[in-house]
Amino acid sequence: MRRPSLRLAGLAALAALVVQTSPAQAQLTSSGMNCSSGGAVGLMAALACGGGYNGNNMNQQSAVSSQMSTDFSSYTGAGTWWSYLGDANFSGQTNGTVSLNNPMTGYFVVLLKSSNQFSYYLYNGGTAGISTIDFTDIGTAVNKNGQVQGLSHASVYSWEGPTPPVTTTPEPGTIALVASGLVGLAVVRRKRQ
Repeated sequence: MRRPSLRLAGLAALAALVVQTSPAQAQLTSSGMNCSSGGAVGLMAALACGGGYNGNNMNQQSAVSSQMSTDFSSYTGAGTWWSYLGDANFSGQTNGTVSLNNPMTGYFVVLLKSSNQFSYYLYNGGTAGISTIDFTDIGTAVNKNGQVQGLSHASVYSWEGPTPPVTTTPEPGTIALVASGLVGLAVVRRKRQ
């Protein structure tokens, strides 16, 4: 009679292991702002946009990349991912010019961060490349009086293709669950003999 309960214990440990090793993906929270407000997409000559979102993109890079993959899949295909390249130079506060360090070819994203909100815009530099972009923060952040907030920073992301990077370092909780699952399976196997 003890064997079925041991089998169930082993299966429960294995199920807990599988659930824990699946990475949880943090999600961005909407700021209630629409990235295309005031015609921002047209003014910036972008293909599409995403956002607005709360917070700072620098503190949530994985979630930003994941959301961009979803938002722009109709352009880049499903299963693509984005790589943060760094911050670009800009001139102007609520509108102006973003200058890229090198001309960007292919798909890339310029993310605008203002106040405690951000939105991002998709471009295709083709083979010639794009080195400057006119920006407006009207689709990124406005204060409670409806005034557009000044640009804090502009980040650049490049399209990296259909295969995401592999994370090689497991979290301590995952290692502990793997160990407990293996111990549980060893106990079940030992009881069978």
